[in-house]
Amino acid sequence: MILAVLFCAAGTVRADNWPQFRGPNSQGISQETGLPVKWSATTGVRWKTALPGPGHSSPVIWGNRIFLTAFRPAGSSQRSSGSAKSQLLVLSLDKGSGKVLWEREVPAERIEEMHSSNSPASPTPVTDGKYVYVYFGSRGLVSFDFEGKKIWEKPLGPFPNDWGSASSPVLYNQMLLLNCDTDAEDFLLAVDKNTGKTIWQTTRSKVTRAWPTPMIWNAEGRDQIVVSGSGRVKAYD
Repeated sequence: MILAVLFCAAGTVRADNWPQFRGPNSQGISQETGLPVKWSATTGVRWKTALPGPGHSSPVIWGNRIFLTAFRPAGSSQRSSGSAKSQLLVLSLDKGSGKVLWEREVPAERIEEMHSSNSPASPTPVTDGKYVYVYFGSRGLVSFDFEGKKIWEKPLGPFPNDWGSASSPVLYNQMLLLNCDTDAEDFLLAVDKNTGKTIWQTTRSKVTRAWPTPMIWNAEGRDQIVVSGSGRVKAYD
């Protein structure tokens, strides 16, 4: 299976960084102007690049770099995800041309089972402009620099989860925040973005798994970590 990535632009537009899931401040709002509103095989498309496998993660952008994840299954479908021969991949592309600058495999002894419509490459990466951080469910968190050198990794799981993982990591100051919803336990995790060491971990009690991505919200001058759940929203200090 081939997944194509398209970067669309018309004329000269201001390029803001898009460093995480739903962009700056998790708002899903871009300040770009002059974007095309019509597309065809040739209209409104600057470039198109074939990727080594499918992924549900969103691309993130910093400067002239695009980062994304992909999954190369050992068999012909996502249901083969449990095989150790399947590959979890992180890619960096040139934003101007679509050229793949590097591809790195994140080795896993076994990739967690999941729903047939999900992908091990569902969580979106996050970047601070120097490093890119990726999350692959039970495989855990991995940090790379912009040249593709692995800085650290933090194994997590295994997670009992019929549906697989979907939450994306976000950055706050020197912390990397991750919400982990599983069939066994739901918890919010903060690790040092420079080392991957755990700073704190908080159990999310009375929350039915929902796989949301945390967001930072300032309420009356106080930053809070806001995480939704099934039928409720919780804020953490």
